Amino acid sequence: KAGFMGLPRRQPFPARMLQLLLASTAYVVAQEYGDQVVVCLTPADEAAARAIRELESSNDMNFWSEPGLPGSRTDIMLSRDRAGELLPRLALLGVEGRICIEDLQALVDAERRPLSSRFSRSQAQAFHAEYHTGEELLQYFVGTVVPAHSNTASTFSIGTTHEGRDLRVIRVTGGAKATEGGLPSPNGLPAVWAQSLIHAREHLAGASLAYAVDEILTQYGVETWATNLVDRFDLYFLLVANPDGYSFSFSSGNRFWRKNRAPNAGSFCVGTDLNRNFNYFWGTAGVGSSPCSDVYAGAAPASEAEAAAIQDFISGFGASHFIMVVDVHTYGQKVLYPWGYTYAASPDAAEQGDVAGKVTAAIECVAGASFDHGPSAATIYPTSGDITDWAYGAMGITHVMTIEGRDLGRNGFVAPPELIVPAGREILSGLVVGAQYIREPASADLLPDAFCRPALREAPPPPPARCRLDCWLRGFTDCR
Repeated sequence: KAGFMGLPRRQPFPARMLQLLLASTAYVVAQEYGDQVVVCLTPADEAAARAIRELESSNDMNFWSEPGLPGSRTDIMLSRDRAGELLPRLALLGVEGRICIEDLQALVDAERRPLSSRFSRSQAQAFHAEYHTGEELLQYFVGTVVPAHSNTASTFSIGTTHEGRDLRVIRVTGGAKATEGGLPSPNGLPAVWAQSLIHAREHLAGASLAYAVDEILTQYGVETWATNLVDRFDLYFLLVANPDGYSFSFSSGNRFWRKNRAPNAGSFCVGTDLNRNFNYFWGTAGVGSSPCSDVYAGAAPASEAEAAAIQDFISGFGASHFIMVVDVHTYGQKVLYPWGYTYAASPDAAEQGDVAGKVTAAIECVAGASFDHGPSAATIYPTSGDITDWAYGAMGITHVMTIEGRDLGRNGFVAPPELIVPAGREILSGLVVGAQYIREPASADLLPDAFCRPALREAPPPPPARCRLDCWLRGFTDCR
């Protein structure tokens, strides 16, 4: 039976069950995207925005971004035929739409193609020239990088997932490395938590944070910025916050899987959106009530092993020791801060916006890519139960942010491997500037000019640039 605009309604059991079983079998074998496109939709008013939200109940669409306010863009993956039917209908309702990714399969193929065979590279350069499984990331850091820098780096586990994968954290600090019960203890230095891949399909997020961690360790004792960062902070990196989901996205054929892989009682639909599962205003905005939804918030706050483990570590370590929490995502090129669950301004919005502005400027300086910054709900769309709202609202950590990295939709979730290093340098620049600025707002010259080298610019060079941090700190507006 037809539903909204002639689109099919959700099928009742058992037809819906059979469809899911068949779909899951197809994912395990392989899933190709030759007939798939991505459409970009922008509503002119609230009625048009509501029309886009109605599409979330359709079975044959994959939302790459959630519907937001009028004027904000929503990207949806669907078949080319369905796009041809849908776009004219939406246009009558005030939705501007177009196909923004014509050949999704070509992007998937390009993402899988390694670069390491094209040039003579060092081990680190070769590693960051392609994407890796979660197991390969762990092997590289736990087996190679951390042992080579054991004076500043160590690893520890904060728990395991439903499928038994390790939630392994890399600690980097020039301070004391005391532990208690196998977990690190505060060493008197301000702590920073950074994580990625809480959404499984955001492969570039994990690759870019991995590059940043590798650079921090290898440049320690060589570059002043790295030495100062490590000696002045207690840094914690969870490269793969959703190991089961990432493995499923990377290896199963279902490239655009988002959630974890834990079963849901009473449903054949698997997985919870881990960034809707944290225990602060859980389930109040931007979530799906059905386990089949990509933004399903789970059965209860912190019901999922991954979210619970992150909460337990940060709260057990002592939230007062953390000065910054960063959640790295793709895509959209934005730096976001609380609140996500409401459009209301947070009590510390001015200070949070100031730091986010410095981080944004530091990111932009690397390659000239344009980033926005602002409160999460008002800038993109409402989300409740995410880590940044929890870290700020429940733990009292003022400077929490989501960095939505590259790009603006040209590649979406399937960025080619040649973007790993530029994106990684942007994340690195933002982390360094953010931490240093929070600790010492009057600091200057925290970054070398090399962070802003023109060779990595993907757009025409901006006007003659003052790309040093002192330019930003002194209030100039033409520092890009």
